Amino acid sequence: ALMVNAYCVYRLIHFRGGDASMRAIWLSLRNDAMLNVLTVVSAVFISITGSGWPDIIAGGVIASINLWASVEVMRAAGGEMKTSNSK
Repeated sequence: ALMVNAYCVYRLIHFRGGDASMRAIWLSLRNDAMLNVLTVVSAVFISITGSGWPDIIAGGVIASINLWASVEVMRAAGGEMKTSNSK
């Protein structure tokens, strides 16, 4: 999954500043690639420590990153809606 997401991020990096739809696609791919790495790191820490806390912390980070991205996309879409309504 990480290799596929990283490849897609590489291919779509030029579109990261587009409209709200392209921004959403970019953020989703970028976040998926980052969170794939976080999942692997979390698994390593779980195997080292024998504790479930790394998984809980990773889950919190994943939720926070996705929430932040969704707010960013909603702001971009709201801005586009205001621009199209004012014309």
